[in-house]
Formats: sequence, C-alpha cells, structure tokens
Amino acid sequence: MKALVKINWNKETPVLKLATENGYETVKLEKGREFDYEVTNKRRCTGFHSEKGRMTPCPAFNKIESGDQCFNCRKKDIYTHWRTGNGSPGFEADYSVYLAQCGDQVKVGVTRTKRLRNRWLEQGADYAVEIFSKVSPEEALEKEKELSKKGLRERIRKEHKIKSAEKSLLQQKMREYGLEGEITDLDNSIEGKNFVREGVFPSPIENVKGQIVSNGRVCIGVSSGKVVQKSQQRGLADF
Repeated sequence: MKALVKINWNKETPVLKLATENGYETVKLEKGREFDYEVTNKRRCTGFHSEKGRMTPCPAFNKIESGDQCFNCRKKDIYTHWRTGNGSPGFEADYSVYLAQCGDQVKVGVTRTKRLRNRWLEQGADYAVEIFSKVSPEEALEKEKELSKKGLRERIRKEHKIKSAEKSLLQQKMREYGLEGEITDLDNSIEGKNFVREGVFPSPIENVKGQIVSNGRVCIGVSSGKVVQKSQQRGLADF
C-alpha cells in the first residue's frame, strides 16, 4: 500500500513521491511511462517536515480521514504554523509574493525566493509574476493577506487548471490591483478535458502539469494522502 505525497519539480523530469510503510519511493513521470495504479478515496499519513526540505515518514503510516497528516505528525511539522498563516517557518530565508495564473483563474501566493520558479511549476501555473521580492516571511504573509482581503484568491482547484489560459487575464489583475512585475510564460499546458480525482492512473503518460497527470484524454489530480493500489478496474480508454 502506498500514498501520494506530491509531484516534485526540482529537476527537468517531474517526479512522483509516494509514502509507504517503509519510507518513501519516487517515480519519474516520463512521457510514455505505463502505470498500473488506481487512486482510491482512502488516506494515509504522509509524514512531516523535520527540518527545512526534509520529510520524515509517519512512524505508523496512520490511516486518516482527511488531509495528508495524522495529528501527531502535524504537531511535529516545522511548517504547520507557517501553512496556517499563524507564524514564521522558523528559519532565515528570503521570501517572495507572487501572482500565478492557472487556467482561467489567478491566485496570490508566497514562497522562498530561490524556489520561485519551482513553486510555479508545482502549482501548474501557465503564467506567473513576482510582485514582492526578498522580504521576510512575516512581511510576505502580511502582503498576501492584504491582497486576499481585496479579492485575490489564495487557492485554485485542480479542475480549473486544465482550462485554456489567456495571458491578458493576469495582466488585467495586475492593473486592477496596481501591481507591477515581469510576467513569466511557463509554457504550461495539458491535454485531456476529462478531470477526475479517483480511479485508474492515466497511462501511458502523455504530459504532466503541476499536480495533474494526463494520458491525453483523462487528467487525474494528485491529492496528497490518497492511497494508491494495484489497478482493480478498467480504464476509460478500454471502453
């Protein structure tokens, strides 16, 4: 039994990280790769960040009802207060505030400045722009909250990220909120209009966008904590 953690974009080829009873496994999501996995609605704890950039497996690989962490791992995670906007990440680093357009929606977000492009790729952004650079984590969170209160969303659901994207939407939002910056075109698109959250993993892989994998017809969202097992059903392409 394995549980989805996330798709990492730290290298040229996206890599799927999986939690298991014995630690973590990684799988390169190369074009043409065949999969025999089925994403279920069951969940297991994916562990916790014990230090910057390092995850530690959940000792019991606990069953959970929602999310991707059990109570004990969430308490030990160094990013818990940062994720909820109630504190700093606990180490020194420069942070950036950005806008990202994913499909037909735009969001505001915060990340470490040196991870900016990787963060955009992880989120499946089509276009993105850095609006504040190299600020403290507290200042970055404050600026994000200010823009959120003015109407910018902080999250975009995965099904919106497979829709077509026009650069003019991000430009419009920047003008609307009086923001400046150079827009980056991530050249990020995905084929397949049928979006699902559970079921047979799309195979063979045609392309990957953020946390979405497609075989050119069906797109499935990688949701952290969900259990994957050997496929027990036939894929849509078989019918």
